[in-house]
This record gives sequence, structure tokens and C-alpha cells, in this order.
Amino acid sequence: MGKKEEAAQLFFDGYNCSQSVVAAFSEDFGIPKETALKFSEGLGGGVGRMRDMCGAVTGMAIVLSMRYGSSDLSDKENKAKVYALVQQAADKFREKYSSLYCRDLIGVKRTTPVPDERTAEFYKKRPCAVLVAGAAEILEEML
Repeated sequence: MGKKEEAAQLFFDGYNCSQSVVAAFSEDFGIPKETALKFSEGLGGGVGRMRDMCGAVTGMAIVLSMRYGSSDLSDKENKAKVYALVQQAADKFREKYSSLYCRDLIGVKRTTPVPDERTAEFYKKRPCAVLVAGAAEILEEML
């Protein structure tokens, strides 16, 4: 199974968009999947279900940071490189899906009630599995 299929499967398993993207790549960087699922959980639903930046996009930023990031505060050149890569990934995502924002991508407002359970009807209305697969595909091209 490739990364895009793995990310989509994680979403179908019940994880949010950010978790699905991050967890699909985490073990490649020595980060246990369970840890990745924890630290990316709050980014789902457009960051805390506020319907802002799509979780698949925030997931891409995390994965690019895992691969290229540095903990050296004096390495400003590397920080600029990571920012440029995140912008490049976001541009590719926006070009493919027309927006970076959850509310635009799934056609809801912040105040739209969220279903308690993911049903077949939920998956028909939400393009999220496609979005996480697309984000994973962008990352595979960039890594």
C-alpha cells in the first residue's frame, strides 16, 4: 500500500485529516504512529474543528518539518527552506483542490453540526479521503 492509500485508509478508519496524513509518514522518520496520531489530533476539522486550514494541509506541513526541519535556532536558512517547501506543497494542494480551507473544501460553516458517527452518508458528502490521499501524493513527490 502506498502512502496515499494508507492516508485514505487511516481516514476511513476514523482518524481526522491531519492525523491521516501525518501517521502515513511518521514511521519513515522514526516517530511511532501512535505518537503522530496524538500530536496531530487537534489539527483536524480545519484546526480544532474551526473549519480553517484543512487538516490535510497542516499534515503536509508537519511531514515536511519532520523531514527537513531543524532544532537549531541559528539555522535561519533552513527555516526559510522549510517555509518555502510548505508554501510549495500548499500551492500544489490549492491548485488541485481550489482552496486550503476546510470550510470551502467540504462546503460547511464553522457552526455546522458535526455528525457523531461516520456513516456511508457522511463519506458521500465529505471529500476528505480524497484530500488526504492528494496531500500524501504531493508529499511523496516532494520527499
